[in-house]
Amino acid sequence: MKMNEGSHQSMRRANLLKVLQAVRQNGPLSRPEIQRISELSWGSVMNCCEELCKREILTTTGQSISGRVGRRSTMFDFSTRSHLVLGIDLGSVNTRLVLTDLRGNVLRKTVLATPSNNDGKFIVNEVCCFADQWLSDLPGESSRLAGVSFAVPGSVDVETGICLLAPHFVALKNLPLKAQVEQFFGQPCVVEHSLTCLANAEKWFGAGRSAQNLLCLSMGAGLGLGIIVNGRPYRGSKHNAGQIGHIPVVPGGRLCACGRKGCLEAYASASAIGDIAREQLRRTKPGDSGVLALARRMEDITGEIVTQAAANGDKAAMLLLEEVGYYLGLGLTASVNLFNPERITFSGGFSHAFEFFRPKLEETLKQCAWPPCVCPIEVSKLGDEGVALGAATLVLDRVYEGQLLV
Repeated sequence: MKMNEGSHQSMRRANLLKVLQAVRQNGPLSRPEIQRISELSWGSVMNCCEELCKREILTTTGQSISGRVGRRSTMFDFSTRSHLVLGIDLGSVNTRLVLTDLRGNVLRKTVLATPSNNDGKFIVNEVCCFADQWLSDLPGESSRLAGVSFAVPGSVDVETGICLLAPHFVALKNLPLKAQVEQFFGQPCVVEHSLTCLANAEKWFGAGRSAQNLLCLSMGAGLGLGIIVNGRPYRGSKHNAGQIGHIPVVPGGRLCACGRKGCLEAYASASAIGDIAREQLRRTKPGDSGVLALARRMEDITGEIVTQAAANGDKAAMLLLEEVGYYLGLGLTASVNLFNPERITFSGGFSHAFEFFRPKLEETLKQCAWPPCVCPIEVSKLGDEGVALGAATLVLDRVYEGQLLV
């Protein structure tokens, strides 16, 4: 039976993806190695390698000696000069950029101060102009992009690429970011919540590489959760999953920035730690407070100052961070009971303080969570570029799912 054009194209694309996956996971590879891993026919491997090289997705990287007779085989790997991916972490203070190849190797990275303006469209245009100039330092890079991805600190409709809500970056609210970026670069753009990007980066490169179900807790001025379920980002029906900071842990308790009372974020975030420390000192005689000694003035006390005081042995600071661990344990108890993850990663601007509240957090989890749901907790090792790298991986996911390039 003669294969129709649609079936032929589907098979061709499936074969190209098998070759790309083989090279991604094991490259550089020779044609015989690609055939063995992909289980394609020799003719299909030859055709796919030829097409992918013509399109500058793969490149030859020399030869190796293989086989019993010592025959030399041409090796294939991803090009580092074409079909690159630009990941951008758009923060309210700083913006980070990474450029990767199709395996996710970081080729370049940089950081700039986010333009200060109330107009989100202006901010995004300035960042795009910076990125375009940054790419122009390497001849032709901007014309060889496979895609661009923006991570933003807010809820995103991933289909339309509109930022729906960004409490800590109000200029982005209702901004059609995807359309603006695609018009600027002339390439596909993915827009995603920064926490989802971070979780995807952990799945690709971090603690979640061997995990299909993963929770990524990020602690900074606020508190949020990136979620991977069955190997894929989970966003919820209205793109708002992961709001762990607004789980009520003390009904009628401290006022949260969201306007409600008793939220976890009001007890276990960097900003909340500074607020609580000031309140405690106002209720007591400061005396020889290690916190106040570092801050000098009451209004200068921050979560960072409290952590420094705890590191210096200040008992009040250590007790406060222990209490933070208790509340984080309560919030994570609800999360692990619902999602049953294999692993939890801890990241964000306050992740360096994790060891101070880790014991109480783990104790609370063991006491309160359903026993089979308790899992290991690790501090992320991805560093400051984790979110931007995660943004890039969302484009890479689309490549390997056959939505881009092939």
